[in-house]
Amino acid sequence: MIQLQPGWISWSSKTGTTHGSAYRYDTHVPLVFYGKNVIQGRTHGQVSVSDIAPTVCTFLNIEFPSGSSGKPLEEVLR
Repeated sequence: MIQLQPGWISWSSKTGTTHGSAYRYDTHVPLVFYGKNVIQGRTHGQVSVSDIAPTVCTFLNIEFPSGSSGKPLEEVLR
């Protein structure tokens, strides 16, 4: 058993980099949609990376990628 000091986290990555840490600057990232069919406004809700492709596909009126598990972000769609 290893007990870390408060404020420390432990992880390893074989690829040399990661975007998954417990710190706010890694977990709270702005997501901006801009365009004619985007509802103007601001939200502070949580979204999943898997929702981005279906949202863009909805804007472009094309099919979702095969294997897509996300759903369009209705709060930005007009």
